[in-house]
Amino acid sequence: MQRRTFLKTAFASSAMLTTTPFVQTLFASPTNRLHAQKTSLNLVPGGSATDVWSFQKNSFSPVLVAEQGEELSVSVKNDVDKEMTVHWHGLRVPNEMDGVPHLTQEPILRGESFRYQFASHDAGTYWYHPHTNSAEQVGRGLVGALIIKEPKDYPVDADQTIVVKDWRLNRRFQISNSFKSWHDMSHAGRWGNLVTANGIYRPTFSFPPHSRVRLRIINSCAARDFVPNFSEFDHATLIAIDGHPVPPQPYRPWLIGPGMRIDVVVDVPAQRKPLRVLDQTNGLFSSEMTSHLFSIQPEGSAIRASRLKDSPPALPENPLAKPDLNLAKVHQIVLSGGMMMGVSNIMRGVFWSINGVSMTEVSSYKKPIVSLKKNQSYIFQIVNDTGFAHPIHFHGHTFQVLSASQKYLGENYWSDTIFLSPFGRADVAFVADNEGLWAFHCHVLGHLSGMMGVIEVA
Repeated sequence: MQRRTFLKTAFASSAMLTTTPFVQTLFASPTNRLHAQKTSLNLVPGGSATDVWSFQKNSFSPVLVAEQGEELSVSVKNDVDKEMTVHWHGLRVPNEMDGVPHLTQEPILRGESFRYQFASHDAGTYWYHPHTNSAEQVGRGLVGALIIKEPKDYPVDADQTIVVKDWRLNRRFQISNSFKSWHDMSHAGRWGNLVTANGIYRPTFSFPPHSRVRLRIINSCAARDFVPNFSEFDHATLIAIDGHPVPPQPYRPWLIGPGMRIDVVVDVPAQRKPLRVLDQTNGLFSSEMTSHLFSIQPEGSAIRASRLKDSPPALPENPLAKPDLNLAKVHQIVLSGGMMMGVSNIMRGVFWSINGVSMTEVSSYKKPIVSLKKNQSYIFQIVNDTGFAHPIHFHGHTFQVLSASQKYLGENYWSDTIFLSPFGRADVAFVADNEGLWAFHCHVLGHLSGMMGVIEVA
């Protein structure tokens, strides 16, 4: 392999980073190959092993790393029982590399492989997952992080990727097979009863006192959203949302829906007790098993005499085309469905629609719900006409969030996934600069029972 920084793991981007022993074994060896297979993990230290699916044996969420602008080449082999593809969530890739079955590629059958090749245009925190039978394959553990590094190292002492995922387990610590539950598909999706960070229930990440740490938090859940709370930290700064820089600002509660990410810089104090990061979501499914996400433990010798007093600097902007709001054409996107879809649709397991069109994840291609002209600016007015939340993800593009009716979100930031609260609305703007047929769908994966459409850029 001749490239200077091809694909490698991001477990320890700093030599002084330490973690508790049960975290150290979770990440993959340096590789440009992903191998979807059955394996097992001890999700709860000391508990029974859980049979899972992973992209590497005996590990969870291989973390791939590349330099911004680097050409990536990743071979994916499928050795699970179901056909699959891999989607590179948040990356602006060529259409044929987007990993949507029957739209951009044919599924990878068991025993077969497929090579994905694309350039890494945008630095930031991204992730990858299957896009065939996603509710099951993500639910069983097939997820991974993809970190695109900025041209210059960001000035922190450690850079830690944290992939949050929930699991629905039975009493034997095995994954429940209820992936086709009509209740889940027609309501809030499949929520788990155990939440892990990097494949471990309530892990503790240890760093030296007075160190400055960049935390890249990825929500890889099939349906659950989080509002991480950093109130136990004296200083926490939000520097990026969904991979893209924002002006550094004191962290306030921020909602991370399925597929969404945030980068937060924390200053580790000199105290010796662990600092917890809790989920402050007051949802129907919150419980003692799901509210504590992870902890930061000051450990070892202090890296400096006192904590850093300056604020973390801004990240460099990514090369995104800025939409012209004065010339932008406006399209309304209406999300509908639930148990009101009608008996004939419900009997087929179809519960949702976008602009009146119901397309499932494994459907063959259907007529685009919207056709766009390449390099034209657009505004999507997205209206949620349902009583459930929908994080809407747009493939192949990054949009500017103009407004969102969700108290834990902001405005004027760049994203690929926007959270629509029940009966809420969001306005997003973008330049349609990536030609092809692109998926546009809800990232509550059970809602792919209809809430998926195709947007054409031609």
